[in-house]
Amino acid sequence: MVEEKKLLIRGLLFAGLMYLCATVIFFYPCLKDLGSSLIGPPEDNMRNLWDIWWAHKVFIGHDGSLFFTRYLYFPEGSTLLYHSVSFFNLFITLCAAPLRNPVLVYNLLVLHTFVVAGLGAYLLIRHLTKDHLASLCGGFVFAFNPWHFIQALHHYEIASIQFIPFFVLFFLKSVKGPLGKNYMLAAFFFLLNAACTWYYFVFNIYFLLFYYIYVAWKEKRFFLKDLFVRSAGIVGATLVVFSPWILRMVILVLRSHRQIPMPGHDIFVADLYSFIVPNPYHLLGQFKGIPGIFRTFTGNDWEKTAYLGIANILLIAVAFKGVIRKTWHYLVGLFCFLVLSMGASLHVMGKQLPVFLPYAFLVNIPFFSNARVPSRIMVYAYLFLAVLVAFSFSYLRTRINSVCLRRFLSLLVVSLVVLDYSSLCKENTLAYVPACYSVIKKEDKSFGILDLPLKGWENNARYMMYQTYHGFPIVQGAIAHKPEFSFIDALGNSDLALQKEGLKANGIKYVVVHKDLFGSQLPVDLPVLRQTCATVYSDQESEVFRVY
Repeated sequence: MVEEKKLLIRGLLFAGLMYLCATVIFFYPCLKDLGSSLIGPPEDNMRNLWDIWWAHKVFIGHDGSLFFTRYLYFPEGSTLLYHSVSFFNLFITLCAAPLRNPVLVYNLLVLHTFVVAGLGAYLLIRHLTKDHLASLCGGFVFAFNPWHFIQALHHYEIASIQFIPFFVLFFLKSVKGPLGKNYMLAAFFFLLNAACTWYYFVFNIYFLLFYYIYVAWKEKRFFLKDLFVRSAGIVGATLVVFSPWILRMVILVLRSHRQIPMPGHDIFVADLYSFIVPNPYHLLGQFKGIPGIFRTFTGNDWEKTAYLGIANILLIAVAFKGVIRKTWHYLVGLFCFLVLSMGASLHVMGKQLPVFLPYAFLVNIPFFSNARVPSRIMVYAYLFLAVLVAFSFSYLRTRINSVCLRRFLSLLVVSLVVLDYSSLCKENTLAYVPACYSVIKKEDKSFGILDLPLKGWENNARYMMYQTYHGFPIVQGAIAHKPEFSFIDALGNSDLALQKEGLKANGIKYVVVHKDLFGSQLPVDLPVLRQTCATVYSDQESEVFRVY
């Protein structure tokens, strides 16, 4: 027993070192700017930086509430109940506040998910296969899958997949034993998953449901009281912890006069071809014909990535006959989560076919319908894929008696799997604030800033990033779900100078025109703004107007 623990610790240390090296290689081009630039191209990473700033403002500066903010969508403000708040990540940033560098903390939060996710999958697969090398390979498949990599460039909360394999591991260990340490750990990691993102709270429930169906089928019983109570206890404990937040969400929906829009169930999905077509960040992603096929898929690049890996598929196919009797239930699990990831209807090369899938029923179930990006369920598909790869790898190695041939096969398989999942982060986002905001001085009376261009998700996320530096309320925002109307909804997209009285009446004192964001064509009402408002700052990048 002592020797077994020593071997496990050695295996963990070696696995952690390997996953750390892989993380450094995948993100090497961005490492030199960890303290000044956000990993990934400009998108929701800028909004995530705002989340960190706001949490510090609430808990350290004692200014505002985690439930509501007037710093966005000024002057009315907005609830944050339906914003993609990642409680775990915010808690870590609060602990890391002495570093005084939220950009560095954000990047480290993104990077650590690869190492910890790999270790969790390694432990789970080693528990199932008892094979160190196969577990090492399976851990890589889960932690460094293309979907996780591309999500890490955009959403640190969705990239926080690291606790999923720990939950599955301790849940499997606890189902047949007493309600002891393993059960408590399963409940704890279930809670951590929910604390990372509500998506993983929902996906873990799907896993529990599928596991219940599997055991009920295996034991030929419809109701399994013990398993039902254990699963309900795990889910219930998390619901109790987050009940203050959940109750406010329910009350908001009941009181709101504006229905919260939930598009995406049939847009952000895994296309049937996406399972074999790599994304643009992949080594094969720029080969002839591949970018064109990838562009046909619906959704954006990071939500339509679902590449399983040709090497993984071939490995499983070669060992299929030898492992199917032992691993058929993992194959069924992989299939179930792949089907869910495809959304409400079948998509083939971007074309929506009249073939309704199980997710079409989930769209109409309260709370579960909030998970409006089905393709994110790929996180569980990759976990089952990692288990199947490990079993297949382990089986093929045991079929070879020659030590030299076994080593050669091991090196070949690991090399192909690693190469087939290799991606490189070549983009980052400079975290800064334009010089133009320096002319805006704090006053006793609250006022807001309108940034132009007026529309665009990326632009609004950028304005949120700027706010973390200048600290003034802004008219725009990029909240995931905004259930109430605000001034920005009534503001026209042109003739802003003619709406000067409306801006004044709502406390909008400055208009900041970001000329660099308009490209070559400046806004048509810029000359009118110059005539009707006072220009207080101008350079090649920006121009600032005082409304009153």
